[in-house]
Amino acid sequence: MGLIPRRKKKGKLPPTPPPPPPPPMDAQGDPMVPPPPPQNLPNEDFDSLVPIGGGQGTVTTPELGEYDHDWSNKNKDPAEEDLESLWSARKAANIGSEGLDGMYGHIDRIAKGDRGSLINRFSDRFGTELDREIIVMRKEQQQVVRDIAPKVELIEKPKDTDHLTLDEFIHSMDEPAFIQKVSDATGISTEMLSSFEEDELIDFFQTADVDDSGTMEFEEFAAAITRLKQANDDFARLFSIVDTLLGNQSSKFIESFTESDAYDLYKKVGTDPHHAPEDERRDFFALINEVLGDLPASEIESFTQSEDFEHYKTMGEALQ
Repeated sequence: MGLIPRRKKKGKLPPTPPPPPPPPMDAQGDPMVPPPPPQNLPNEDFDSLVPIGGGQGTVTTPELGEYDHDWSNKNKDPAEEDLESLWSARKAANIGSEGLDGMYGHIDRIAKGDRGSLINRFSDRFGTELDREIIVMRKEQQQVVRDIAPKVELIEKPKDTDHLTLDEFIHSMDEPAFIQKVSDATGISTEMLSSFEEDELIDFFQTADVDDSGTMEFEEFAAAITRLKQANDDFARLFSIVDTLLGNQSSKFIESFTESDAYDLYKKVGTDPHHAPEDERRDFFALINEVLGDLPASEIESFTQSEDFEHYKTMGEALQ
């Protein structure tokens, strides 16, 4: 055929198609009735269908467990779908004996008061895992924690409770084992920790309870102990500054000072400035403030211009 099709010739019609064949006849010579169309497959035969993708396997549905059958066959009446009905149905599930035993055991221990002695609840948290959880301190306190870290064998989270009431804390501070644990962890002497009077322990507790919850959490206790350690170091530094300053004075000044009544307190505090009681620290600062006022004007001027004077002023604000 060319690019342009030929025109049809006029006057010629296409040939008539042959008639269709007659329908088949039955034995009596009557036309046969065609068979009915095929019916849809019943639902139970879906498993025998070829899966999507043309594979040769069968499609199977997952079997439901006993509880799932009950749950899936539950009446969907909205009136029965309240919280109580749903909760009752869920409680029928098998939680597992191990989970229930743990839950009931915990409740039973609370009911009996069997939650460990005070030592187990509080002092045992001074474990050997410093990396478990250490106090999140303010920036200026972080160096203190790093300084203490080589000696401190803390901090392990409490196994049962992480807080103490005031009465429990006061009782703890009467237990030698607890005092020893704190001393080993912080470097604060057992003598100083044991020397706190009840009113001092109350002040410590109230200062440590920063969230005013009426209880002292372990992190609050550790932070307060760290601040106490810092205060001890700061006072020891103050004594060193004063001792160096007085030691640089004339022999006449030193002789006069060592023969005065003030020297008895000075010598007592200087024997162990880290562990001097709070009242002795206050008396010491008041005494030294008077003594330094008798220094020559040039010595006073030089001291007030030094970095040590900033620490002296800070300690004065804390101790006055």
